Amino acid sequence: MVYKIVMAGGKGERLWPLSRRKRPKQMLSIFSKQPMIKETYNRVEAIFQHGPVWVITGKEHLTQIKKSLPKAKNLRVIAEPVGRNTAACIGLAAILIEYDDPNGIMVALPSDHYIEDGPKFKNALIEAVAQADHFNSIVTIGIWPTYPSTGYGYLELGSRVGYGHVERSCRVYAIEKFIEKPTYEAAQGFLKSGKFLWNSGIFVWRVSRILDEIKQHIPALYAGLQKIKKHIGTSTFSNTLEKAYKTLPNISIDYGVMERCRESFTVIGNFRWSDVGAWASLEDIFSIDREGNVVVGPAILSKTRNSIIFSDSKKGVIGIHGLDNVVVVKSGEEVLVCRKDKSQEVKELIAKLSRDKKFSHLT
Repeated sequence: MVYKIVMAGGKGERLWPLSRRKRPKQMLSIFSKQPMIKETYNRVEAIFQHGPVWVITGKEHLTQIKKSLPKAKNLRVIAEPVGRNTAACIGLAAILIEYDDPNGIMVALPSDHYIEDGPKFKNALIEAVAQADHFNSIVTIGIWPTYPSTGYGYLELGSRVGYGHVERSCRVYAIEKFIEKPTYEAAQGFLKSGKFLWNSGIFVWRVSRILDEIKQHIPALYAGLQKIKKHIGTSTFSNTLEKAYKTLPNISIDYGVMERCRESFTVIGNFRWSDVGAWASLEDIFSIDREGNVVVGPAILSKTRNSIIFSDSKKGVIGIHGLDNVVVVKSGEEVLVCRKDKSQEVKELIAKLSRDKKFSHLT
């Protein structure tokens, strides 16, 4: 059986002021009327309609998650006591699935990405499941880059293993190596070479295989997960999870496993995708006017080019004159202004706000 895992523990600090601690990125409705967490749930549930959907989130967001998915079928929400990055999140999901089905196939998706729905996404995911099932493979979905992003991870393509096992329209390649968030110069080289894909962060594998990889490459995480596993299905599970989870290593699945595993594969996804990781990502999603601007919400622009203007307010207007390559965002009473090429660095501003007693409540 295919088990769907939605990773919903992120904060989305780079999307301040729209995203806050109490309103993280996955709860935002940026490109549709529904929050991104619901878009993700609907997308994967429509493809694999049997079996539960596990949502792994932070305990501070548990209530919001349940409110966002009030009519979701077969929903199982697990709250992490503390954030411990994606390796711990995936490991926790794996031992919970293993308890019910040691041979289960896990499809792990971030909760806060933009994905163009349709047959191309469906085919890529079905093919990834087939590869993981038939060959016990570690599989991710890669996306052809459209610009030299420094905010995404990359996959270097190795040899082609042929057309898809199930979906003949899909191409499958061995992964030569993973590269996390390169410099701009390196990203330019990746784009020109035609041998690199963006890592979408969508992973597919048998639970037994990913647990074996965690055991080999992150033994401290594996040991902690085994302590938790012993208490699944008992009255002591919650208390053990609370205590043991805090001791788990804080490392991403990309650094902890994907960069170290001996063999992995990617299915090329020929669909529009963005991790909406910073305000500059809106150029991947919304239409761009003749001057290169993305405008969402009430705004008037004059002699302004290659900029992103966003407002979630129906009142008032943002006026911009004589600026190029800027991001201007208004949410409530808060306003962000930054250079577009610095939008990945907004977390530095949030850290400064958090340290200021006058403004820490705004983060």
